[in-house]
Amino acid sequence: MLTGDEYESVYESYDWDAILDSYDWDAPAELNMAHEACDRHAGSGNVGFAWVSKDGALSEYTFAELRDASNRVANALTELGVEKGDRVTTLLPKIPETIVTVLGVWKTGAIHVPLFTAFEKQALEFRINDCEPDLLLYHTDHDETVAELDIDVGPEFIAVGDEEGDASDYSYDELVDRQSSEFDVVRTSMDDPSTMQYTSGTTGPPKGVVMSHKVLPILYPHTTYAMDVTEDDVVWGAADPSWSYGLFTAGFSPMALGATRVLHSGQFDAERWVEILDEHDITVMGAAPSAYRGIIAAGADLLEGHSFESLRVLSSAGEALNPEVNNWFEDNFGLKVHDTYGLTEAGMIVNNYAGLDMDVKIGSMGRPCPGYEVELLDPETREPVGTDELGEVAVKPRKWVLMEEYWGMPEKTEDAFHDGWLLTDDLARKDDDGYFWYEGRSDDVIISSGYRIGPFEVESSLMEHPIVAEAAVIGVPDEQRGQLVKAFVVPVETPDDAESTLEDLQSHVKERLARHAYPREIEFIDELPTTATGKVQRYKLEEREEV
Repeated sequence: MLTGDEYESVYESYDWDAILDSYDWDAPAELNMAHEACDRHAGSGNVGFAWVSKDGALSEYTFAELRDASNRVANALTELGVEKGDRVTTLLPKIPETIVTVLGVWKTGAIHVPLFTAFEKQALEFRINDCEPDLLLYHTDHDETVAELDIDVGPEFIAVGDEEGDASDYSYDELVDRQSSEFDVVRTSMDDPSTMQYTSGTTGPPKGVVMSHKVLPILYPHTTYAMDVTEDDVVWGAADPSWSYGLFTAGFSPMALGATRVLHSGQFDAERWVEILDEHDITVMGAAPSAYRGIIAAGADLLEGHSFESLRVLSSAGEALNPEVNNWFEDNFGLKVHDTYGLTEAGMIVNNYAGLDMDVKIGSMGRPCPGYEVELLDPETREPVGTDELGEVAVKPRKWVLMEEYWGMPEKTEDAFHDGWLLTDDLARKDDDGYFWYEGRSDDVIISSGYRIGPFEVESSLMEHPIVAEAAVIGVPDEQRGQLVKAFVVPVETPDDAESTLEDLQSHVKERLARHAYPREIEFIDELPTTATGKVQRYKLEEREEV
């Protein structure tokens, strides 16, 4: 821990060029994330990745083993014609092949496009049609869904898993196992695209956020100061690697510092999570507030018999962290949970810092990340607001932000910035000490269990059901998940069996869109509140929930 380094000193003197000098290649002219997060550490003999299966079994992979395995993947992709700039999509769960595949894609200079495994047919079709990939690597658990995809593009399919993939063109094991473990990593620059991740659709379809190989230097201050990661750490990033936090922030960014990255394939289970923290000597954990709340809900008795001697940093991201979580963990673990704030387009821009001498104000997002200017702007005038006044969080990079562009949307890319400020649609206040306090969204994104869910996609899915004439979706408060998805539905006709119809609508969204995005609450109403131009006034629906 860099105790004694005053936050103000680090913030004011932060030097991006010094970070570039720390990389193995000659950045910025040459930088490849796979090399920096894996290959450069191959001679250390250290474990780079540890996988905990659903039943708790541990498998460890050294950086050298990851290098060789990802080289085989890179050779396989090259054999299939993948070149620099091509898109390679993955529909893979939290398994070792996912980590190895991502590294292999980056080594070829191609662009990795992760797809969340909870997505169903409709959500997958949109993203695949939009990014036009050359390959789709999918787990055989999703074979039936992949076989039924109605897409306008023609990627080849590679099946990953023990079962044979009926929809696949190739078997991952057969294709990769025959390859050489030697591969010359394609010489990419810091500005070459590496990854495309889709936002949650709000007023329109999801947008593909294109990121370059400069993701690593951009996240370096967060990894170093907010999470306090060093090469001696064992970092458990609990988020799914199909999302930015699980892929980069608590994943490849710690690996780039030489740390061990841990991935658990199971769903949340408080007892299992507590066992992993203790038995596998986790030193740093990053998770969504809903996971911390889940441990609290299981009760302090769950901690009996565990010492957590190695654990020293708890970090949270994905949604606002309620003060009760911090109080409980300080009482029972002796550790504060360091809340952090970021977004796909910008990175982690406001944080509480485990690695700096800075007080944690319980309930606060923290202070701006070194290397960035963060301000609160009036949503109407775009002028800075005063102390304790509500404003939209805006970030102006002293050098970079994560987003290079929205894929195929030059006008949307331009609209995201105002006089050099990247606008976030998040509302906050700033106190006299420069700490930010989250207040909510200026748009309508729903954040449930750390997942950002766009109402537009849920509404679109509901509208495809024959009983639905109109639909509007909002987020409603929930103690465990932060928010729940609630849908207001105007039916074509009053259903005879309302309860059965509600269940049918929920199943419809689960099967067509995503299991994490279905409306857990549905209310039938006669009409939706709209403006004179017909735009749904979601705030009026939110107001009626507060009554």
